[in-house]
Amino acid sequence: MSAKTRLPAFLDRLVALDRRIVFALVAVVLALAVALPPRMPAGKASPEVSRVYQAVESLPENSFVLICADIDPANAPELYPQALAVARHAFRKNLRVAVMYFGASAAGTAQQLLEQVGREYPARKYGTDYVLLPYMPDIPATLTQMGNDIYALYGKDSRGASLRSLPVMSGVSRLGDVNLAVVFCATTLLDSWVALASDRYGFRLAGGVTAVIEPRYGPYLQTGQLAGLISGLRGGAEYEGLLGEPGAAAAGLDALNVTNLLALLLVLAANAAVWLRRLL
Repeated sequence: MSAKTRLPAFLDRLVALDRRIVFALVAVVLALAVALPPRMPAGKASPEVSRVYQAVESLPENSFVLICADIDPANAPELYPQALAVARHAFRKNLRVAVMYFGASAAGTAQQLLEQVGREYPARKYGTDYVLLPYMPDIPATLTQMGNDIYALYGKDSRGASLRSLPVMSGVSRLGDVNLAVVFCATTLLDSWVALASDRYGFRLAGGVTAVIEPRYGPYLQTGQLAGLISGLRGGAEYEGLLGEPGAAAAGLDALNVTNLLALLLVLAANAAVWLRRLL
């Protein structure tokens, strides 16, 4: 076959590339992006992410941070890295941390979050420095009751120990005693925290959400009802950058960027092949 005939044949094969080859290329690129250390910087952190970071960073040692990790398997790729970064920040600052959740499917993720950070900071002890609260399904009733008396609702922690007796809860009996709450969700749960909790009981509130629902929280940021907001994988990667610890969010952002680049290159190659084929 001459060069004149080989080139058109190659272009025809490129235009008609089997989808299985495309899927295989995407799989290989994703695997490499996740396996290798993060290489693409998330860039300068947005003001919203920086405000969450500063809200944690400005807390004195032994302050109390409440994390609501309403993270289920469907939204974990975006939200879990955010929550992990904030929890690491709190542990690094020697802050007391309590983790709670409302969705039954979030139980495993909430437990995993504390177990992972606990392993990374072995000097921090369960019951003294951090605690996991048990599942509560009724959001309005739970937030209202926590505003008045946390122990009337949460008599025990997730392990069955008396919550009031744990050193981590010293000086904390209602939401007004919380120094900072950070809510991670993919629903309108953060709206409930603003309306039913922080506005009523006067504690600082920040959030971490999936990218698709970020726009709805712009007004809360403008009015100061939210101290800051982390959005999607990029927000998580930006927070990791502020910590100086690139992690799961940065790796996920790498995978997303590389996959988008591969898709762009395939589209450009196919269009160039069609254009060249018409010239031959």
